[in-house]
Amino acid sequence: FINSAGLRYEAIACRDQIMSGKTEHPLMTLENSLQIARIIEQARKQILSSKH
Repeated sequence: FINSAGLRYEAIACRDQIMSGKTEHPLMTLENSLQIARIIEQARKQILSSKH
């Protein structure tokens, strides 16, 4: 994939956590992921509402 070189490090970190029996990485917790998803959803709604 274009511009995906950085994803390799994320994939390795994910694999390492899974192999050690963990379900999340301390630098990117479930709460971090949920917060990012909420921000993206708010931005999406604002963009859609500004088009009407």
